[in-house]
Amino acid sequence: MTFTVVGASQSCAEPEVADMKGVGTVVIRYGTAWADGAYAIHLPATRVMATLRPTEQGYVARSADLNALGYGESPLGALDDLADSIQQYLEFIRDDRPRLAPAISHHADYLPLLGVPRGSWFAWVSMSDAAAVE
Repeated sequence: MTFTVVGASQSCAEPEVADMKGVGTVVIRYGTAWADGAYAIHLPATRVMATLRPTEQGYVARSADLNALGYGESPLGALDDLADSIQQYLEFIRDDRPRLAPAISHHADYLPLLGVPRGSWFAWVSMSDAAAVE
C-alpha cells in the first residue's frame, strides 16, 4: 500500500500508525526537495457501519451497530441525520453514564467518536435497494 500526499514529490510505502486512547492516528511522512513534513489523520478505533435505503419520501440511513436511524431527502441528508442521532446517544452515554444492558454494553466503545470529526465516523456505507429490506 502506498500513500501519496498531494503536493509532495515523494510517497511513503507504509504510514506510521500510533494508538492514542482509542483514537488511531495515521501519520504519513513525506519529503520534498525543499522540506520534510508529516500529515496526521485521526481515526477512531471503532467506527460505525451504515446502510442507506431509498424510500418514497427520501432515504433512510441505519446503523445496526448502535441501533440508530436517520432520515433525509438525499443520501447525505440521511447520513447527517444518522450522525446527529448517534451523537445525541453517545453524549447521553458519556454525560449521564447509564448502566447499559449486557446486549448493548459495547456501545460505550463508540464514545471516542465524539473526539474526532463526524466525517470520520463511518467505516463504510452501503446502499441497499428498497425491495431487499422490509
